[in-house]
Amino acid sequence: ASPGQASPGEEIVAAEDIFSQLMTGEPVRYDNITVAGSLDLAELQGPLPQPVKITNSIFAGPVSFAGASFDQPLDLQGSLFQDNANFAGCRFLGGARLAGAAFQGQADLRNAYFGGQASFFSAQFVEDASFGNSQFAGDAVFLNSSFARDVDFDFAQFQRLASFADARFVNVSFLETQFGGHTTFLDARFQGNAAFAATRFLG
Repeated sequence: ASPGQASPGEEIVAAEDIFSQLMTGEPVRYDNITVAGSLDLAELQGPLPQPVKITNSIFAGPVSFAGASFDQPLDLQGSLFQDNANFAGCRFLGGARLAGAAFQGQADLRNAYFGGQASFFSAQFVEDASFGNSQFAGDAVFLNSSFARDVDFDFAQFQRLASFADARFVNVSFLETQFGGHTTFLDARFQGNAAFAATRFLG
């Protein structure tokens, strides 16, 4: 299903069941499901060594991965977050795949670390979003993404490619953001305020 219009998953999986899989180190692989309840990883200790893939699915409740560390790529491509999504302080050592994801609640990705590619290709952010103070060690792909409310990348660091081509912004802030690689805003659209105060382009 297309972003924001995901049809209900064929299978309903309780958030507690996914949490249990994560606790035991079991690989998590789902496609086209509905995750029922709040998925909160606050009680997890240490990094998650296993693959975590929940694609083309609906997260019906709030999601909090705050502070979690993923050794392998986190794959949530094409999924719909109907409530707030908290990824603050996450360490995505293998990168994160969120292409085509839709965030209907607030999206918090402050202080996150992306060790591999961060793909937000065609992602949709309906409410406020923040990538403040996040570090992108791999390519950051925001190609064709859309931000319907406020978004900030304040103090974020992009070490490699940063692509915002064809992205759509309303109000966006890049306060003291550092771009270390090739950076493109080709055909990006800015409908409200765009602040680039003390932004550094080093690539």
